[in-house]
Amino acid sequence: MKYISLYKKYFMKEYNATQEYLDLFSSPSTIPFEITLEKYPFFVNINNEITQLIEEIHTLNAKIIKMTYGNRKLPALVVNWLVDHTLIEEIQMSNEIEGVVSTRAEIKELLECTSPKKYKRLYGLVSKYQQLLESDIEVRTCKEVRELYDKTMLQDITKENKRNIPDGFIFRKEAVEVDSGGMMIHMGLNPEFNIIDTMDKALMILNDPNISLLVRVAIYHYLFGYIHPFYDGNGRMSRLISSAYLCKELDVITALQVSVSCKLHYKQYCDSFKIVNDIRNKGDLTYFVISFLEIFKKGLEHLIDSIQDKIDQYIYYEQCIHELQITDKHSLSLLTILLQCTLFTAQELTVEDLIKISKLSKATIKKKLSSSCIAPYIHIDRTAKTYRYSIYVDKLNK
Repeated sequence: MKYISLYKKYFMKEYNATQEYLDLFSSPSTIPFEITLEKYPFFVNINNEITQLIEEIHTLNAKIIKMTYGNRKLPALVVNWLVDHTLIEEIQMSNEIEGVVSTRAEIKELLECTSPKKYKRLYGLVSKYQQLLESDIEVRTCKEVRELYDKTMLQDITKENKRNIPDGFIFRKEAVEVDSGGMMIHMGLNPEFNIIDTMDKALMILNDPNISLLVRVAIYHYLFGYIHPFYDGNGRMSRLISSAYLCKELDVITALQVSVSCKLHYKQYCDSFKIVNDIRNKGDLTYFVISFLEIFKKGLEHLIDSIQDKIDQYIYYEQCIHELQITDKHSLSLLTILLQCTLFTAQELTVEDLIKISKLSKATIKKKLSSSCIAPYIHIDRTAKTYRYSIYVDKLNK
C-alpha cells in the first residue's frame, strides 16, 4: 500500500498531521459522511490507488469467469462443484475467523438439506449463503438487517448463549467491547438509538449508486464492525452482506472470497480496523478501503492460482486415465467422475451421489467399483455407515 494513513502521519515529523487532515478532507475527490468518530466525520478519498485496485479486481473477476465457465476443458459438473466448494470454504473461513468450529462435511450436508424439522447448527447461515447463488440479498433498513440476522444467526446464538440474544428494540441495548487476542480494541456504539441512527446512515452509504460498489462494500464492512449492533455474530453478518453485494457486480465465485481472503491476510485485516478506529486517524476511511480491496485482490490471485493448479492436474490425470486403456465405458465414466470430485472439491462421493451424477443403477455402480480394472485406483472411506469413494490420484501415473 502506497497510501500513508493519518494515524501514521501523526507520528512522522515530516508531516503536519492537522494540515494533512484539512487538505485531505477538503480535497475534491473526498466524500464525507454523516457518521462521526467522536468529533471527526468519516470520509473517504477516492484516489488513484483505489481506482487501480477496482480495475484490477474486475480484471481478475473476468479471468476467473474465463477459467471456469468459459473453459471448454472443464465439464459443467466440475464448474458446479467448484462453486459449491467455494461456497463451503467461504462459510468455513467466516466461522473460523470468529472461532466457530465447522467442518466441510457438516456444511456440505446442510447445503443438501431443505427446511429441517429439527434444529441444525449453522443451517440459517448456510442457507443464506446458498441463496446468493440464486437471488439477490439486500438490506436497506435496520429492520431488514435484524430480519437477516434472525434468519442466519439467531437460532445458533440462542443455543450457544442466551445472554447474546439481541435485547433492544432492534439491536442490543447494552454496551459491548470488541476484542482481538484478548485485548479490547473498540467499544461498540451505545445506546441503541445511536446504533439505529448510525446503521441507517451506513445503509444509505451501502446502497448509494453514486459510489463505486466495491468502495461502499468496503466502507459498510468497516462501519458494521464499528457500530457492532449485536452481542455476537457481527463479523459473520458483515462478511455475508459484503459477499451478497459483491454478487451484484462480480461473479459468485469471486464474491465468495471475502472470508477466505480475510483469513489468509488476517493480521492486515485486523490492523486496518485498529488504525481506522484510532482517533488520531481522524475518521479517514481511505486506509481501510485500500486495505480491504488489497486483501480481496490478493485472495482472488490466490484463488486463480488454485483453480489453475487444479485444471492442470485434471488435464494431466485425465490423460493418465485414458492411458489405462479401460474399455468399459461405465468404469471409465465412474473413474473420471471420482477424479473430478477429488480434485475440485476435496470431498468423497457416496453410491447415491454417483447414481445421481452418472445415471447408472446402484447395482451397476457397485459392480464397476469393485471390478479389477478400476478398484486399485479407488479409495473407500469405511469409517461412516455409508461408504464414501474418492480416487488415488498418485496411483494413476504409475
